Amino acid sequence: LSTGSLTAGSDFKAYLSGALAATAAVTANRNIELYATSISNSAALTATTGSVYLEADTMALSANVSASSGIATIAPRTDAIQINLGTETAGRLSLVAAELNRLVADVVRIGAVDGTNSGAINITAALTPTGTDTMALRTSGSVVGTSGSITIANLAINAAEINLPGNN
Repeated sequence: LSTGSLTAGSDFKAYLSGALAATAAVTANRNIELYATSISNSAALTATTGSVYLEADTMALSANVSASSGIATIAPRTDAIQINLGTETAGRLSLVAAELNRLVADVVRIGAVDGTNSGAINITAALTPTGTDTMALRTSGSVVGTSGSITIANLAINAAEINLPGNN
């Protein structure tokens, strides 16, 4: 996705067996779904009236991912991959605070829609997402705060175990 910009009249879906780098803006009137081993964007991904679903084991979000009237979902491609929120960690789907702030949506969902990803979700830094006031964490594993917390108006967690110290 690297030539000019791409506008889809309805949904936009891309399935890759390797890495996906979005260096041109992608806008869909409804939904955007991207599936790859790794996803990076240096240009905006915007679903004007729908949701955005990104599924990969590594991500580097350098520009906004917007679903202003929907849900922005970040999910691992491999169910057992752990998710780190706050610090970059090799071998994990990691999002630092700046990347979380680029997720602009009614709801930001971390983990598979149905919560079937089994890797732990680790909160490794103090987080205050600015692109949403509602965050949902989903895993069939655990959600653990190792050295951080999430400050947000609405936090929903669906997990087998929850251990978040501090004020969440």
